[in-house]
Amino acid sequence: MIYSIVVTALLSSWREGLTKTSQKAFGRLVSVLGASEITNATWAQREGVLIQADIGVSVSGRVVGALQEAARNQVLHRAADLREALRQQLRGRLAETPTVQLTTSPFVILMVGVNGSGKTTTVAKLVHHFQKQGKSVLLGPADTFRAAAVQQLGERAVRLDVEMISGAPESDRGAVTFDTIQAGIAWHEEVIRVDTAGWLQTRSNS
Repeated sequence: MIYSIVVTALLSSWREGLTKTSQKAFGRLVSVLGASEITNATWAQREGVLIQADIGVSVSGRVVGALQEAARNQVLHRAADLREALRQQLRGRLAETPTVQLTTSPFVILMVGVNGSGKTTTVAKLVHHFQKQGKSVLLGPADTFRAAAVQQLGERAVRLDVEMISGAPESDRGAVTFDTIQAGIAWHEEVIRVDTAGWLQTRSNS
């Protein structure tokens, strides 16, 4: 059974790119505020800044709602208060990320997300995470059309000392995924990680 994990900012960009979030969200929030006072006219702009920082529409709305509630309760008064409250909100959301439970063997995780969201990097991080738990891991690079994508994952596989099943360039990604799962079953692997391309449905070969 394949469990699809959508790698959005909530998982990849947040964990790997809090610096990016800080630069985009904290810095631009200060500029949105202009003066150090918090006014009602800027809440929509703050939500837009969070969305542009890859926080996501739903989470951004909840974060801004929590900040508005704090402002109504007279907890937030100035920009410095807002920045600290925002940090606390984002860190709290990270703590809500569910723990992956290995309910089947092999446990197959298909990495899905937009291009450049950090899927391949997250694959490597999660492989390391499972290795620390003593789990055996097999990799499958289903991003067969992007230049050097298979090589990129292969380099990580070498550094992590895990096996990887790969096909020929521009080969069928479904076949690569199938072969990876079949190999994982035959080799009694506990976790199978399949990386995918990050193209949109409007693009060819995606």
